Amino acid sequence: YAASLGLSQLFQKNIHPFMYGLLPVIYLISMIPKNINDVFKVGDMVGNAALVLFGFLPLLLLIISKVKGRKYETNL
Repeated sequence: YAASLGLSQLFQKNIHPFMYGLLPVIYLISMIPKNINDVFKVGDMVGNAALVLFGFLPLLLLIISKVKGRKYETNL
């Protein structure tokens, strides 16, 4: 629901086509793990991806913005 809501707000369209469009994707992702060990492996991969996307990437972007901000301030 959250993914379809985000896409509908991003493209300024109705939410229902996005809900129906994401159903096959969700189904295919749910068919990937064959046993409980695979489920935990997929969970670990999602956790590592979230750590990178929401942990390291914002920190890197903050550092880049600070460096670029100082660079432009010295030119004034």
